[in-house]
Amino acid sequence: MISFRLGAADVGAITVAATPVTEVSTSLIVHRFPHRHPEHGGFLTATGPAFARLADPVLSALVTDRWRLPDFLFPRPAGREETFAEGLDRLRGGDPEIVARDIELAYLSAPVPAVLRGTPERVLARVADSLAAYWDACLAPHWTAMRAALDADAAHRGGLAVTRGLQAMVESLFPTLRWTPGAIFIDDFGQTDWAVTVAGRELRLVPSLFLQRATTHSDLNHPPVIYYPARGRGSVWLPRSRVPDAVEQLVGPTRAALLARLGIPATTTELARETDRTAPMINRHLTALHRAGLLERVQKGRSVYYSRSSIADQLIGDLGARGKGGLPRRKAAPGTGTRSRRAPARSPWPTSSAGRSGRRTRVPTPPRT
Repeated sequence: MISFRLGAADVGAITVAATPVTEVSTSLIVHRFPHRHPEHGGFLTATGPAFARLADPVLSALVTDRWRLPDFLFPRPAGREETFAEGLDRLRGGDPEIVARDIELAYLSAPVPAVLRGTPERVLARVADSLAAYWDACLAPHWTAMRAALDADAAHRGGLAVTRGLQAMVESLFPTLRWTPGAIFIDDFGQTDWAVTVAGRELRLVPSLFLQRATTHSDLNHPPVIYYPARGRGSVWLPRSRVPDAVEQLVGPTRAALLARLGIPATTTELARETDRTAPMINRHLTALHRAGLLERVQKGRSVYYSRSSIADQLIGDLGARGKGGLPRRKAAPGTGTRSRRAPARSPWPTSSAGRSGRRTRVPTPPRT
């Protein structure tokens, strides 16, 4: 068990922040042990061929037979929005001796593979180059979708802290996490009890699409951070679902298609672009579905993201059901002799510069009662 000891100021400074470097590192576990991650079959289908073409033994060697990764592959997110390039620069600038030590700790008594042996400076440069090539080939093309899911998770956790309190928020991250006044515990972390005093260093909560459990650094001298599985991590790679005919008859074809689409969070503007409809029209449908309890709504900066509620999921059924779930496009007025304007192909996710991580979300401190 490990505990993070928090003073009054530390509680108010807890933040939720995702980082591309964490996703690059944790996704290597999925490639190394695909049978242990059935929820990421879509990810392996999308990235497997590119990963095979890399044929890089360094990437495979970074994940041990015990499913461990060296701590240096998990640099704590900076206190601002961070691109993959910025995170990689921080990793390259790390202490080579710490890198060598982290590799030894990850492998414990097992021999370290030859590709991870050598002078610490060379090993660090080799690993960073391999991660950069892997990012470009496998994750960068999908980062917009991944970032949207991580942003939605961060916004959801912040909302929980406001509406239900910090204990509910922390314990929602993973079943082994426990909150008591002044401390956060990870109950299944090793066979020894450890304590980390945060002492003004800002505890970070980092969601990941590829983790299956909550964890932290093996070396507790690192800045305090808890990594946890993001909500809906498997749904990023699922095909869009189709609503049953009965649901379509109940709410109408446009709202039914919106429900099918919103297994993945999106904004009104994005949905309007995808469907060639006006934002006010889409907003009316979203508002009605939200009032009916079929959509959840979270704010991220100036944007509001909508996603299906658990009630809607029950109506729709299996998220992975195949079929035509796209929104019907607007037709041209009869007799005009013109065809409807076709919107350019776009990602179904909120757009962003490639390589941007989710913005840091500061967890609000609930009012005292």
